[in-house]
Amino acid sequence: MKKAAFVMAKDMEITEEMTALACPSGVPYFLEEAFLEEAADLCSLCPEARAVFMQEAKEIRESRERTEQLWHCHYMLNNLGKAPHYMEQNFFMTYAVLAAIPRTKAFYQMHGIPISILKAGALDLQIWAVDGFEKTGKWGNLHWGWLKNSFNPSLFRLGRLEFEARPWHEENKLIRRNGKLEFVPLDAKVEEPVLMQYQDMYINVHIPAMAPLDYEACKASFEEARAFYPKYMPEIQPKCYRCCSWLMDRQLRHCLPEDSNILRFQSFFEDVPKADANDRQHRERIFGNPDIPLDQAPRRTSLQRNFLACMEQGIQFKTGQGVMFSG
Repeated sequence: MKKAAFVMAKDMEITEEMTALACPSGVPYFLEEAFLEEAADLCSLCPEARAVFMQEAKEIRESRERTEQLWHCHYMLNNLGKAPHYMEQNFFMTYAVLAAIPRTKAFYQMHGIPISILKAGALDLQIWAVDGFEKTGKWGNLHWGWLKNSFNPSLFRLGRLEFEARPWHEENKLIRRNGKLEFVPLDAKVEEPVLMQYQDMYINVHIPAMAPLDYEACKASFEEARAFYPKYMPEIQPKCYRCCSWLMDRQLRHCLPEDSNILRFQSFFEDVPKADANDRQHRERIFGNPDIPLDQAPRRTSLQRNFLACMEQGIQFKTGQGVMFSG
């Protein structure tokens, strides 16, 4: 079997040959059939994706070279927190991500977090498996790097939305001036109160696919999040909730009816300027391919037709962001 190709960070010194010394002589626990059956149940894999998921693992188990490659990826990812940039469009790296399940379950137990919340977050694997099938015609996971957030764990799905605590990394300050939010440099002297600044904690809001963006369901998710962190992770005291997405682009009002779920979702947040934004995510989500020429883009849905009509009128779309203060 041809050796898998992946590119490590430039400063990486640990090689496959080195980690192979720690690889079990038998089958690593995260490749055992029973472990993977439980993982597939946890992630709610559909029968078609599950069959491929189990078959690929069997093929890896039968190859010592592939087993040692996967062990290396697991070691780098789960022991050192360094992810290889893996090139294959299958489940290979997903097995390395799922190797963290025992540690994640221990974290949930230690904090008293219901395992149902882990199962809800693990559904991302099914979501991305469907996405991979739609894009390539094969079952796999093109977004294993995202899936690992649910098993770090740093990402929690609470109802319709996912929440992730983060420190504010922008080297600026967020203030409200003349009724609008704006960023100013860290060293800027301002009279207005500083709402957010470097290293302040906030909750990043993610919007999983494969379900309507129902307003009431989202509202309930925010209520769950406001109860979740004080109860299970009181050390995290966020100052705001933040969402960055193509769905936060206020220009979408030109494409959508006033009562659309997307526009209603935007109403939870105050608009915040976003530098270097573009419409690539719009094209990815609306057409399924960010690189498709607009004259070849499908016009099957009203959103596709309206988006193209707005583009023809010169309206520029950009990924947007908003914040919602928790206090």
